[in-house]
Amino acid sequence: AAGAWFAGIFSGGQLRLQLTTVRLLVVVASIPYLMVVLALNDWFAAPWVPLGEGLATLQPEMLLPFYFHYFTSEARAVASLIANFVMYMPIGLGYWLFSQSGRGQPAKGWVPVAIAALFALVVEGGKILVSGKHPDPTNIIIAVLAAAITYRLALWVQLQTGISFLAPGGYGHEDPAA
Repeated sequence: AAGAWFAGIFSGGQLRLQLTTVRLLVVVASIPYLMVVLALNDWFAAPWVPLGEGLATLQPEMLLPFYFHYFTSEARAVASLIANFVMYMPIGLGYWLFSQSGRGQPAKGWVPVAIAALFALVVEGGKILVSGKHPDPTNIIIAVLAAAITYRLALWVQLQTGISFLAPGGYGHEDPAA
């Protein structure tokens, strides 16, 4: 039964789903995504410390963007940049999927930027409470760029190729233009 269902979805070489189904899939997929990002940032790897103790370890220069890139090897800095970029790309892609309306009008590009900024701020801010970790504001900048670039790239590819995975009338209701 599952095979027949998947064959129907992918028949004709294009994925055809209702908009509500796409949005539900994005929301459901965001839960494990959030947990993976938190785990990759060692939120669950070390004991947490009280807020006062965590704040006491902060130095003003630690809040400068790219501060920690100066105190590591070039290869390690580039690896960190790439890892953080890839880690926040799903926000741009997820928003692109979520914002599909089938009406040919792109959604607001500032939304994935805001989501990435807020999420990265929480992730980096939470490192204050994780023993042995420190927040890196550079990762917030990288998150914003990753989400914005990924969203714009997905939108560009969609506009160039005309791809659509929405079923005809797949806007969650009947399309009056159909």
